[in-house]
Amino acid sequence: MDILQKLKNNQRRIGLTGGIASGKTTITNYIRKHKNIPILDADDFSRELIKPNTYGYKKILDYFGNKIINNKQNSEKAINRKLLRNIIFKHSESKEWIEKLLHPLIKEKIFLRKN
Repeated sequence: MDILQKLKNNQRRIGLTGGIASGKTTITNYIRKHKNIPILDADDFSRELIKPNTYGYKKILDYFGNKIINNKQNSEKAINRKLLRNIIFKHSESKEWIEKLLHPLIKEKIFLRKN
């Protein structure tokens, strides 16, 4: 086995977690810019998964209804993430439901991207 293969097999992965406004984005931007290390961002994946006409989008609308659609003109009927966030932080059953929907899909995207 050559050195490149050994390095590939021993690749380290770092998970960065933290609460809202704890500096996760600041750290990942630094790593991306100064260290040229690829970043797999679960927040980016979650945004992808709820774009209009995706599986996640349709399931979320089925559960919450059209009240969470962004009603701005020129909008492509996107989910109002701020409103959705307010709902799920006030109602634990809604938070659990959306986590059960999105977390497995996010994990799948992360797994597919790293290989």
